[in-house]
Amino acid sequence: DRMTQRGAPPEFVEIARELVQSKTLTGPQADQAIILLTAARSLDPAATDLDPLMLRAAVRNEQRDYSDRIELCLQSYVDPSADRVVVMDAIRCLLSRLNSIDQRKEMLETLVKQIGNRNAAIDSELAMLLGQIMLEKGDKEAAKFYTLQAYTNNKYNRAAFARLVDLSPNE
Repeated sequence: DRMTQRGAPPEFVEIARELVQSKTLTGPQADQAIILLTAARSLDPAATDLDPLMLRAAVRNEQRDYSDRIELCLQSYVDPSADRVVVMDAIRCLLSRLNSIDQRKEMLETLVKQIGNRNAAIDSELAMLLGQIMLEKGDKEAAKFYTLQAYTNNKYNRAAFARLVDLSPNE
């Protein structure tokens, strides 16, 4: 059988890629891309190029909640070479599905445990989001802690530097 001998059929991945790259991707088309990528993954569990496509498809379907799939893809995708934009779009999508600040904080803490210490730029972004939540909750010290962590993880994070200056103007 051609499909199981050579891994995922390249057609599955190529069709999914074309769908995901479309500027006019609809919810049903995103679903179709996810179905194709899921089939490709089941035929070739070692395929490494599927996660970013799956993440990009999942975040573009606002009608369906793919939070569980997004979390799984993040766990297998995030490494030092992961595309920060793709990862942060996925994280923002996860957070947008949550109703409370405490749920968002809990989700970010879970993500830190699941994907932390794999990519310094992404660690920095996660710390910035946690700092923002702590600021919204009125905990300036915790906000300063997470913002310092964000800057420490990525000295090029200008937003972290600017927030540190705001939070600690006399230090």
